[in-house]
Amino acid sequence: ANQEKEHAIVFYNYLKDVFKDANVSMEANYPVDLDQDLSSLLEQAAQHEYDEATSIYKQFGDEAKEEGYVEIATTFYMITMNVLKNIIIY
Repeated sequence: ANQEKEHAIVFYNYLKDVFKDANVSMEANYPVDLDQDLSSLLEQAAQHEYDEATSIYKQFGDEAKEEGYVEIATTFYMITMNVLKNIIIY
């Protein structure tokens, strides 16, 4: 959870800097896993992390790069690599 919080802080700071004094609209989806088995929950959490890294963060990075925000894109790509590294380790 702390890792996700740190990602949110990084992204929020970029939003603050880029969209100062503007209203920003966002939509997000979050998985809800109701399984009671710890092993299943851990497998599902790993899959969500993988999806986040290979799809969501990569897409955000690609869009930031396309819009000219190279530093923001680089940050998304770096976080993608860190998340993938954590999946491999754990």
